[in-house]
Amino acid sequence: MMKKNLVKIMTILMATAMAATMIACGKTEEAAPAAEVVTEEAASEEAAAEEEIVGMGNPIEEVDYEKLVEVAGMEVFLPDNAEDLTYLLINNELGEIRYTTEEGSTKMTLRAQKLDEFTDISGLYYEWNDESEGTLWDYASKEMAARTDEGDIQVVLWYNQWAGVMYSLSAEANDLDGFDVYGAAMNLMQPAETDMDYPSNELEVRTGKTSFESYDEIISLLEGDEAYALVKVKGYDGDVLLVASGVFDNCDGENMAAIDSVAYTKKANGTVTADICLATNGTAYPISIDDAGLVYCFGHHEINEYCYGDNGTDDASMIMMKYISVTEFDDEGYPTKIGGFYRENNSVVNDDIKDYAEDDVDMFNKVFDEFAAAKVVNFTTLDGRVAAPVK
Repeated sequence: MMKKNLVKIMTILMATAMAATMIACGKTEEAAPAAEVVTEEAASEEAAAEEEIVGMGNPIEEVDYEKLVEVAGMEVFLPDNAEDLTYLLINNELGEIRYTTEEGSTKMTLRAQKLDEFTDISGLYYEWNDESEGTLWDYASKEMAARTDEGDIQVVLWYNQWAGVMYSLSAEANDLDGFDVYGAAMNLMQPAETDMDYPSNELEVRTGKTSFESYDEIISLLEGDEAYALVKVKGYDGDVLLVASGVFDNCDGENMAAIDSVAYTKKANGTVTADICLATNGTAYPISIDDAGLVYCFGHHEINEYCYGDNGTDDASMIMMKYISVTEFDDEGYPTKIGGFYRENNSVVNDDIKDYAEDDVDMFNKVFDEFAAAKVVNFTTLDGRVAAPVK
């Protein structure tokens, strides 16, 4: 009998919650009266069983960051201006970090969960005004935005296929005009400074190896559309091996280009391991490198610049020297505000990171010109494809 009553109570609670959710998501206001109708008998049964429900245990638990790493696989770099931090574990599987930025005006919610495939874990159900798909680093991603009576919502989802972790980052504020949730997600991941103890690409998943004897071994294991390039990168003494999952004709008569690649270098212990996953936002912006050995990846209204630097060990690591993005445009599409940071030296040990002034639009144009002048990396394909000559 108690079980039957408990089922009835949970049914009432679920119906009420569903109606409330429909109202919150702007589906219909007509559902509100139905949600408020609760019979005296139902209310009495609910009150009588409150103690039992409390005893069942709360599915939301406040934890520390280490617990989120252990259970949900959430490994991120939170921004320095994050305030009001709260770490939550939901149903012992979904990690959530809530925080605010912009002096508390923007509410951020970061989620992560170990999953086998791309899944929307945002918990947000709006009629999205804008939706787009792309890549964040080398992870499949999706962006969505909505404008409601209460304000603006932006969310970006991405799936780290190598670690088997799904992420979601949402931003809510009265006005998010000029806010770049994609750029915020890029900063959270910062793979350049993340220890890569999981497979970095399909090659490593396929072979079950994350350490190799030589560049030649890696090249011999490539299959299908995979391709490689040897490049000179600032800060590393020797060739850096770039491995791409696929290439395309850049239509310049010179290059088979790529929008993603994993950088490998030879380490002091004699092994060859991955340093970073590089990714751009489309074929219009292939991975490029300039005469000084700086690597460029163009993102979502943003530019990322990399080189190798001192990390306090015998091995150099590839680090981000510049991250610069447009956060606001005028009516004609010209940038009016920027964000991002730059390093004054290529050392993680003696890090000297500076923020760009938001009105320094000329700096974005300068860095964009540097990117545009860089040479597209030419990859070698397994089937001997070469760039088509320009007619």
